[in-house]
Amino acid sequence: MGQSVSPVHSAAIGQPRLTDRQSQILSAIPPELLERLDDTPSPRLLERIDQKLAGAPLQDFTERIAARWQTITALGILGSLADDVSRAWRKSETDKVAGIPVASERKSILEQAAELQRLKYGTN
Repeated sequence: MGQSVSPVHSAAIGQPRLTDRQSQILSAIPPELLERLDDTPSPRLLERIDQKLAGAPLQDFTERIAARWQTITALGILGSLADDVSRAWRKSETDKVAGIPVASERKSILEQAAELQRLKYGTN
């Protein structure tokens, strides 16, 4: 779990030093996105993302960023994506406890729609 201490200022360069967890979150953000936006997340944004993830795996966060790549126009959107990831992760954890198959064991909505289309119209 992430450290709860605030970043401390480095006397040498006057810039906030990231906690280990903030560094992990920064590493989970594709460098190509940061280059495209020509921006770097602040320690405050990284802390907010960590709070919103609430224990959800960073891999899920990276995958959500990849899925929403085209709609990300500013780094602040990453906080909303972290919220989405956290909700989905908590639901999958609840489903596991309840014995409901996790998403990887279920057909996606798109797969189901394609299958219904094939059945309805006899297409392949």
